[in-house]
Parts: sequence; structure tokens; C-alpha cells
Amino acid sequence: MLKRFYEICAATIGHTRLLNRLVNIHPENEIELSPTASIKRNSTVYGNVELGGGSVIGSRCTVQGNINIQSNVRIDPGTRIDGDVDIDKGTKLNGRNELIGKVSIGKYCAIAPRAR
Repeated sequence: MLKRFYEICAATIGHTRLLNRLVNIHPENEIELSPTASIKRNSTVYGNVELGGGSVIGSRCTVQGNINIQSNVRIDPGTRIDGDVDIDKGTKLNGRNELIGKVSIGKYCAIAPRAR
């Protein structure tokens, strides 16, 4: 039920600190957002996720699993991240990417659109 509530709130008002706190009540989620990070509307974030300062998750993205996103990372719309994923600072995922399983991306990388 909380998952559905989260999806409705994310779709209508976007992600806020209050929504982050509500989601973290659920024992399966531990989401840590930097005050300068942002998650756009219609995106879903579940699991153990850390989002560093200045990072942006675009609209219609799904981020779930054990995810560590460093500072100034840009994830463009339509991207799916699922598994044990580390993305280092300054990296850009250029949209509709899929990172599934154990994935590690270094500093200042640019990943082409639709890369899997």
C-alpha cells in the first residue's frame, strides 16, 4: 500500500523531503537524498538508494536495489536502474538506458542513449 501511495505522490507532486521521509518509514527502503539532488516527476525509487549533491534523476525513471549515485550525475528520462549499481561523480546517462545487475561506472562518463 505504501508503494502505491509513493507512486501516486511522485506522479502528482514530485519528490519532496516529506515524501522521502514517508517512504523511509517502510523497512525495505532506505533512501538518502542530498539537499541539492532532485528526482523528477513520474520516477520511482525503491531500496537502498543514495543520491549525491547536484545529481538529477529525470522523469519516468525507475531506480531500485542497492544504488549509490555520487555527486553531479545526470540520469535522463526513461532510464531503468535495478541491482547493485555504483555511478561515480559527473557521469551522464543519456536517456532510456538500462543498468541491471552488478554495474559500476567511473567518473565523468557519458553513456549513449538506449545503452543496455
